[in-house]
Amino acid sequence: MVASTELDAVHAFHRLHVGLRKNKYRLLAQPLEFFERIWQRFTGSESDTAVITLLAEVDGQVAAGAMYLVWGDTLYYKFGASLSEYLPMRPNDALYWSALKLALSRSLRGVDWGISDLDQLGLVSYKRKWASVERRVVTLRGGPEPTPKTEVGAMLGELTRLFTEPTVPDEISTQAGALLYRHFC
Repeated sequence: MVASTELDAVHAFHRLHVGLRKNKYRLLAQPLEFFERIWQRFTGSESDTAVITLLAEVDGQVAAGAMYLVWGDTLYYKFGASLSEYLPMRPNDALYWSALKLALSRSLRGVDWGISDLDQLGLVSYKRKWASVERRVVTLRGGPEPTPKTEVGAMLGELTRLFTEPTVPDEISTQAGALLYRHFC
């Protein structure tokens, strides 16, 4: 298990993140620069902030990773990814156990596992295994109804489908995410 505040660990995590988004969800990953900006913002600016990347290795191969933010007295889980072939070895359990030990060693008040959509049954079930308190988050929106999918939105969806085909190399999917991601948000 590696716990690092260095940018190299963020880069190693990003490689996992690209593969997970592409292969499991058929989505483009956020660009590496997105993660680098988070790291820059939370590293060294204040004594109670940090980015900590945990990496679980099996025989020298990074099998799973998670990116956490320390802010104030809480450790916030932000992103996680793993390689499916290592899941029977439970690398994510090792990561989250290490995160709890890390929070204790820093005398943090808690670990926040973040928001999950209720239709993500596996993720919700997994987080319930670790969490002691669960709350429902309600979002209220005002204003007009969201606009229907435009021609540009349809085109972005089709480009995502093409760039996340299994035959497309991860490096090409990574470059496509870097070029197109700003149009999705």
